[in-house]
Formats: sequence, C-alpha cells, structure tokens
Amino acid sequence: IQMQQTGKIERQKVNTRNILFIVSGAFSGLDEIIGRRLNKGTMGFRSQADPAHLNADQLLSHVRAEDLIGYGFESEFIGRLPVIAVLHDLGPEDLLEILRNPKSSVILSKKRDFRAYGIEVEFADEALALFAERAHAEHIGARGLVSAIEKVLLNYEKKLPSVGVERFAVGADTVLDPAAGLERLLQDTSLSRFLDNFQREHDIALEITPEASAQIEALASTRNIAPGELCEEMFSDYGHGLKLAGLGQFCIDADVVADPQEALNALVKYYYNQRR
Repeated sequence: IQMQQTGKIERQKVNTRNILFIVSGAFSGLDEIIGRRLNKGTMGFRSQADPAHLNADQLLSHVRAEDLIGYGFESEFIGRLPVIAVLHDLGPEDLLEILRNPKSSVILSKKRDFRAYGIEVEFADEALALFAERAHAEHIGARGLVSAIEKVLLNYEKKLPSVGVERFAVGADTVLDPAAGLERLLQDTSLSRFLDNFQREHDIALEITPEASAQIEALASTRNIAPGELCEEMFSDYGHGLKLAGLGQFCIDADVVADPQEALNALVKYYYNQRR
C-alpha cells in the first residue's frame, strides 16, 4: 500500500536480539562430505572407529562448520549459526511412543474421521507397535505413521459407514490382514443386525453359538450373500414357530443350522406335546 501511495518503501528495522533462528533440514549428502574430510586424516591400519565403519547417522555426529560450507553454504551465513545439533532418526520405539501419547494427532485425527460417521474406533497396543514398525521401514520419520495407518484403515472408512457399525477395535490381526479383518467385521455386523431385527420384530432373543456362526458364514460365502441375509431366509418361520412354542429366547446351534425347518418342527411338536 505504501508503495502505491508514495512510490517508495520505507525500510523496517527489526531487533533480532531476542529472536532465535533455527535452520533445519535433511542435508542429503552431507555425510559424504564429512566422510571425505575424516578420511583425509586416516592413515595406516583402519580401526572400528574409522570413517569407513561409520554409517550416515554416525558420520553426521562429526559435522563441523567447514562441512556445511563445503555443502554450499556461505561462510558468513554459517558464522551466524553458532550451535550445530544433529537429530538422529526416529526408531520404532520412538514412533510407538508418538502413537501411545494420548494427545497424538495421528490417532486423534483417525478417531475423528470415524467419529464423523458415528463410529468409535479403538487401537490395541499390539496394533500401534506394528504401525510403528511399518512407519520406520519407510525411513521418512513420523510422517510414515499417517501412511501406515491409512493403508490399513482406508477400506474400513469406505465400507463401515454404510453397514451400521458403531464401534470396532483395531488389533494386530487387523494390521496384518486388513481385508480379512474387514470381512469378519462385516459378517459379525450382519449377524448382529439380524439378531437385533428379529428381537425387535418378534420380541424373542436369539443367540448363535460360535460353531453355528461359522457354519452360517461359510454357507453365506458360497452363495455370495451376507450372513444376516442368509439367516433371514433360513429362519423366516422362526418368529411364528417360537411364539407357538411359547419361547422368549432361543439358541441357534450347529444342528439347527444344518436343518432349520426340521429343528423348528421338532421344537414346536415337543412343546405342543408338553402342553397336552
């Protein structure tokens, strides 16, 4: 604005007495410059402390002003940076601590993403450890945490909002095989929805044994339909039949799944004979 009004710009003076300037960066290739300098002073037998045995992280701990000048900085600029500090790579344990922190923006952000769909998500410590290991393998520091979590939960975020899931936990099995974990969750949700709808419609509480649940899921898979949809077909007469038997709750076991109609007929007949 001043330039437009007067055609001149008045220079502003800034007192830098109480300003801390921090210059940071990855400085790729700086370790090679340090290594060449250290090698100049190496003669004769090479020990384990010799530059040839040092990795890039160890070489950086020997950085001096002349190395930064050799890297391309002006000597006058380097002279105004009196303190040089080296930050080492974050290890898996460091990354895990970031995730464990109750205020971790990585975890809180992902929880907010799911909460926007009405879904609460919890992370097991074993899952966090696996995320930390995968992020460390990327060699991009804490930024790798977001990528590691996103790769596992992306499909969960796409599919779960449409199936009525309200809560789920991310465990080690979820991280190791996200697709299988999602499939199990969808199947469990489908069965839970069937049980809830059945109780709401008929006022009868159903329970499915683990063996029966496995059978239902296997049958549903062969027909390429959801387990809950299969249950609606298999147990379509059970609302009326269980009411005839005077039952307020019923357990579906493997025998019932094997022949639902025969099991229902036998049940109604048994209770009918009991009343005679």
